Amino acid sequence: MLKRLKTHLTFLCSFILVAHVYSAQYQGIILDSQSHKAIPYVSIHTSNNNDIYGSMSNDLGEFSISFDFDSLVFQHINYTPYILKKQSYKDTLYLNPLSYTLNEIDVYATESLWIRKKLHLVVKNKKKFYTLPSSIQQDYVYNTYTLSDSSGYEFESKGILQSNKNEYSILPILSAIKYKDSTAGTDFSNLRRMLHDDFLPRFTSNFIKNNSFRENKGFRHTNPNVVQLFYFSNDKLSDDGYLVIDTLKNVILEAQQNLGTQSNIENNTSSLLLKVAESRGFTYNDWITQTQYIYTEINGSYLLQSCIYKLYMRTTTENKKQSNSYFVSTESTVRLSNPTLTNSVSNSKQFLILPKPYYIVPIYTKTMREEEEKLQRIKRTYKKF
Repeated sequence: MLKRLKTHLTFLCSFILVAHVYSAQYQGIILDSQSHKAIPYVSIHTSNNNDIYGSMSNDLGEFSISFDFDSLVFQHINYTPYILKKQSYKDTLYLNPLSYTLNEIDVYATESLWIRKKLHLVVKNKKKFYTLPSSIQQDYVYNTYTLSDSSGYEFESKGILQSNKNEYSILPILSAIKYKDSTAGTDFSNLRRMLHDDFLPRFTSNFIKNNSFRENKGFRHTNPNVVQLFYFSNDKLSDDGYLVIDTLKNVILEAQQNLGTQSNIENNTSSLLLKVAESRGFTYNDWITQTQYIYTEINGSYLLQSCIYKLYMRTTTENKKQSNSYFVSTESTVRLSNPTLTNSVSNSKQFLILPKPYYIVPIYTKTMREEEEKLQRIKRTYKKF
């Protein structure tokens, strides 16, 4: 367990991003400036002749660039962005961690006896603390950024989010698309994912049963009753994360979930789709996601305050007609503020429904398709570079 603990702690606070390059071959490694540990899944990108090129460090922090560039931008959600000029290229790069990632990590070797009892109380209290007494409106800022081998896309939307139980709708006020021309559409898919596929419904007694927990002795919080627990799946080595809980109120304040290839395939595909993909020589080599949820209290209830979703996927296709590989990396964030409780849901036609993601609903209906089409018709601006 300790060996696995050390392996996973290097990734627990990792979020995924991407990179780029052309003509000569450039290689290197990216390290944490304080711990000197490798940083996996760092985004690297640049633009050549109005085209976006990208790459990403692997799970060992190593990267390779195979295209020309004047400068490269290295980005990671937990580190300060770094710009590398071609004339000052070096094969070992150090990124500075952001201040909020600097909590010391000092994990107990065994699971403390109190942990499971406390976590079951958290499960018991979910309905009490995470159910709103009425509908609520909040300001939202949503951003999603996707980079693949040779293309980039960024979409931002700001406006008002309206929620009532498990239903969400938005009133977009300002929306913009970057790196694409006017043929590109909006992408609210990960906003829908982050809102509809929250961590709390998955935090059940079975979740507690299927994971092992360790307290982080080095964690510090202004509230002495708040602790951080790392968790590790008992049967899937790539699945882990952490919880920040208030042990007095028995509530989750923050959660992070890391899922590996096996879990993402099981959660997002069907056996039929996999068989079709395999028959065409298509393989998921890596499918890694990381999601961080932060909750805040309002009138005794806890609401989602922010969420960050990261995805890194690498696939290959091998058949008689083609042999190629492809990677895509996505980072999406939503930040919510100024919550206001309302007595009823607004029926204004200006509010657009955010339908559930396809993998949650058993049947994709005509109504859902029409709701998605309305999201594509919102006003937006375009900025190529």
